[in-house]
Amino acid sequence: MIEKLADNIIGRAKSVSDNFDSRDSDIYKYGIEILISSVLNAALVLALGALLNSFAESLIFLFVFIITRIFTGGYHADSYFKCNFYFCLCFVSVLTITYLTRPVINVFMIVMLVFSSVFIVAALAPIDNPNKIISAAQKRKLRLISIGISIIFGISGGALAAYNVVCGLLITYTLTTVAILMIAAKIKLNGGKKDA
Repeated sequence: MIEKLADNIIGRAKSVSDNFDSRDSDIYKYGIEILISSVLNAALVLALGALLNSFAESLIFLFVFIITRIFTGGYHADSYFKCNFYFCLCFVSVLTITYLTRPVINVFMIVMLVFSSVFIVAALAPIDNPNKIISAAQKRKLRLISIGISIIFGISGGALAAYNVVCGLLITYTLTTVAILMIAAKIKLNGGKKDA
């Protein structure tokens, strides 16, 4: 569905523009597909948040997840359907774990989650993406930004979570989810190299 919509947009762009370079159609199409999928992901999470009476939580999840993932990279599903499904599953899982663990989590656990997440980001960021090749200089820059962002989210989320504030736990668990998805991406990439 997303691919067909992107094809339609490219077709219309070709028909209305004299300057459209057909040689770049695949690049434009991929960019449009990513944009549509990203908007759909956000819309689905916001809709789930509204349905679960957790709209504010869905906004926090999206903010932390998207900002961090822009710089760290991470796991990519093999289809847009799987991507949308896994993204919604991540949100529901984070939301559920937040409310289930809120009565029992302690400061030590929070510190360990934050430390582990920041360590994983520092060790793995940015995750390579076959569709987006980046130079060594860009990688160093992205790694530094990733570490900075994860420290900011880790400290702010951890501090709020230590006082049993829901949004603090949500930030902490979202950052942990990003870190886990980075590990999953690394495993997937290494598995692909072995097969080649």
